[in-house]
Amino acid sequence: MAIDKIQSESINLADNFAFTGTVSGAGGVNTPYFYALMSTSTGNPQSGVSKNVSTKMKFDNEIFDTASAYSTTDYRFTVPSGEAGKYFLFARGYSSRSQSVYNGSISIKLNGGSRVNEIGNQIDFYGGTQAGSTNTCHAAGIVNLSVGDYVEAFWYGSHGTGNNVDIFYYNSCFGGYKIIE
Repeated sequence: MAIDKIQSESINLADNFAFTGTVSGAGGVNTPYFYALMSTSTGNPQSGVSKNVSTKMKFDNEIFDTASAYSTTDYRFTVPSGEAGKYFLFARGYSSRSQSVYNGSISIKLNGGSRVNEIGNQIDFYGGTQAGSTNTCHAAGIVNLSVGDYVEAFWYGSHGTGNNVDIFYYNSCFGGYKIIE
């Protein structure tokens, strides 16, 4: 950097600079982050989900977890100490109709309560009532989380007959990361 680019006690940010050394203290990383899938070890999906009931999705195959903040036994991400802030969260449910399913929805809930900022999406099965069809439902959004808050993904489905609704396959996923501000 040429001396003429320095103004009294500061750098003129309107100028362009070509750095040849190492720049430190700039930017950041999107951590913590986590990503989990439904287990493929048994080959069996999560099944027997009751109709008209919000059911926690069991993402027990942890792929990434930079802060050890995702639990594969509680199926939730808990914001670790010092990591409060805005997070981008997403969930995907891949389902197969075991019976005549009319609709289903996926949502991300905060601290076991209601949907996070109404993050959720619904799918409608209007292509007939044939069992065995597959559909994918997504939920995503940005939410401000405090230390100790936890988030979980839930499925809700309804149908015309029987008690069991959908089967969630191994390529369903749940994840998120802290946004650099």
